[in-house]
Amino acid sequence: GTPVDASAAVEWFRKAAEHGYAPSQRHLADCYAMGEGVSKNMATAASWMRKAADQGDAEAQVALARYYRNGEGVQKNEKLALELMLKAAAAEYNVDSFCELGQMYMNGQGTPKDFVEAAKWYRKAADRGDKEGLLNMGKILRLGQGVPKDMKEAVRLLREAANLACAQAQLQLGLIFAEGEGVPKDSKEAMKWLQLAALQGLPDAEYHLGCYHKFGRGLVEKDQAKALMWLEKAARRGHALAQLEAGMSLCNGLAGVPNPGRAAEWLKSAAEQGLHQAQNQLGMCYLNGLGVEKNPEKAVNWFRRAAQHANEESQYHLGCCYREGRGVEMDRSKAKQWLRKAAALGHPESKQQLALFYFEGDGENAVTDGSHAVRLLNESIDQGCLWGANLLGSALVTGTRIPADPELGVVYLRKAAEAGLPESQYALATCLIRGLGVSKDVAEGVKLLHCVVSHRPRHPSAMALGLLGYLYTTGEGVPVDTVLGLRYLRQAAEDELLAARFLLAVMLLRKGVEEDAEEVAQLLEDCGNYDAAELLDLEAAKKRLLKSLY
Repeated sequence: GTPVDASAAVEWFRKAAEHGYAPSQRHLADCYAMGEGVSKNMATAASWMRKAADQGDAEAQVALARYYRNGEGVQKNEKLALELMLKAAAAEYNVDSFCELGQMYMNGQGTPKDFVEAAKWYRKAADRGDKEGLLNMGKILRLGQGVPKDMKEAVRLLREAANLACAQAQLQLGLIFAEGEGVPKDSKEAMKWLQLAALQGLPDAEYHLGCYHKFGRGLVEKDQAKALMWLEKAARRGHALAQLEAGMSLCNGLAGVPNPGRAAEWLKSAAEQGLHQAQNQLGMCYLNGLGVEKNPEKAVNWFRRAAQHANEESQYHLGCCYREGRGVEMDRSKAKQWLRKAAALGHPESKQQLALFYFEGDGENAVTDGSHAVRLLNESIDQGCLWGANLLGSALVTGTRIPADPELGVVYLRKAAEAGLPESQYALATCLIRGLGVSKDVAEGVKLLHCVVSHRPRHPSAMALGLLGYLYTTGEGVPVDTVLGLRYLRQAAEDELLAARFLLAVMLLRKGVEEDAEEVAQLLEDCGNYDAAELLDLEAAKKRLLKSLY
């Protein structure tokens, strides 16, 4: 019936404490530690707690041990902390000391790590029904640390703790049933325990619920809206992995319309916590202006931070930035340095880029560099990267800095073309039309060119349009169709293929239709220098186009 008055409580505790009453000394120490009724002062708290501990007060011994372990109000001394915990545990009724000792032996605080000793103390706490003891004993039985692994007993103890509303135990149970770890996989049990833990505000549980809804993983039907809801709940509590996943979901629009601005905010939060995957993704946002103002310099900064943590994607992007001079001064030597780091970690695109340096004439020894480039490309192909097959196939067909082998080159090009890579479809089409490394088959080549054209405005489509225009206007391997040929040439000209513009201009001039004069003038204006006589030489114009296409 007395109003709460922390200051008055402190004075009464002080009176009793000064007369040597240990519980009041402990309560007074707690007031100083928490700043209740008195200014917070950890040194004074430690002084009073020591007086109570010296009288054998087990609770005070545990509290003082924590001060020494954490360096609060006293100089950090883990060995003395352990001694105090052992004194408190000798009373046999102080369960807190049992769990604390288990933690100290588990982590090697004040003593070498000793999982067997840790298990002994956790078992003592668990046998007394303490939920922290039940949780930690269940965890080490699950992992087999200091005791033989025993999933049946682990689940029993974790269930006891979970029924005492221990959120961490509920999380552990949810994950065990979700993965079928030592028990039959049970999606209902998994979701029940994960949701109970999440409803207590446990970020790890919210994160895992978000991931299960996002990816399914045989546990629940995918539900991107629910996934984002749970991920953002955990993200708002500072969970870095949840911030990353929420950012990726928003970036890709998995839960609806993409929201790059909100995505970048979550990615930045995770990146600032040191999560290298988020640092890499944030770098991509700055590089491409996704949700943030485009800033290649900031992109490089984030790539560098992630790359220093052996993030192979960032090492690759950093290498490409140095190669292209984006956000940094162009430096091919540094580009190769970062690409080598990523390639050493198995990054397939980095292997392709290193090989490309050689094919561009950046090697020092024609034999060793050539064989190294081929090895890198074959490794990337084995990892399922189509660009490696395209690059190696093209080099073998043309004999670019490695011995020419058109037949083998066609094998590589066909592999990438059949997987749908337009660049390889175009290269294979030119081989089929020319009979280079394969029996000549213009009809099959034309089919591939039409596949390439369907990928407009991707780069090779302009060349494919130009080649189709050439074939249909000349009737080479296909029936002559001037109207269709001119249509393809006009589309290639619109895609800025200059040789197609020139041939189209020459063909329109030969028609002698006055209405075409304005178009011809416009086409020629974009073609640069040319001799007037060339306008009268249709065959030369065709050769000019073929030279740009093959």
